[in-house]
Amino acid sequence: MEMTENKANISIILATYNEIDNLPELVSRIENSVTVPYEIIFVDDGSKDGTREFIKDYCSNHNAKYIFSNKKRGTLLARYKGILISNSRYLLIMDSDLQHPPEKIVDMYQKLEEGYDFVSASRYMPGGSPGDRKVLRGVISRGATFMARHFLQSANQLSDPLSTFIAFRRELKVQIFDNWVGYEIPMLIMSSNAEIRIAEIPFQFKERERGESKLTKTPAFFLLYLMELIRCRKLESIVRRR
Repeated sequence: MEMTENKANISIILATYNEIDNLPELVSRIENSVTVPYEIIFVDDGSKDGTREFIKDYCSNHNAKYIFSNKKRGTLLARYKGILISNSRYLLIMDSDLQHPPEKIVDMYQKLEEGYDFVSASRYMPGGSPGDRKVLRGVISRGATFMARHFLQSANQLSDPLSTFIAFRRELKVQIFDNWVGYEIPMLIMSSNAEIRIAEIPFQFKERERGESKLTKTPAFFLLYLMELIRCRKLESIVRRR
């Protein structure tokens, strides 16, 4: 793991897997748009396309650090590992494939500065857009959103409860065990923390132009997602009883 020691106000956590076609543009746009001190944390799950070489070189010259895993464990655990080694007051999670515009990071940071605990970038609130996505991806997204609203009370607080473009305060409770697999760390955070101040900002989702989507379209994806919902519902029930 490589790191620098410069002070950061926000940690930007990027889970990566074979993203060499997208990372150079992404970090360049972060540099050009984020005007507050930040660190980037890369968590890579076994990339073989040059992603790791790019990350090592970038971290040697910037306020950034990395964790390399030898096998693919999934984005849930990867993002959690990034949270554990972060040093800043605020944390931000976004995708590494340019589907989330880094130009929105400062807007999300400002909401945290205003006193909100959790900020989500939404495709479905006024001013947002799901973009020109493929029909199957849209069906999966809408179906998963419907299931989240059915299972979780906390999911009804957001117009886009499955957004993985989020920022939050370090004080929020986040605990993931090493044997957990999955995708939805935002739902886990929402389910684990009661009575938090939540804000949304709109963003326009952009379908990836380079590289392959990591979204699974097989029945295994839906089974894993259902297991995540059940896990989050149990956590939510415990928190609300307390």
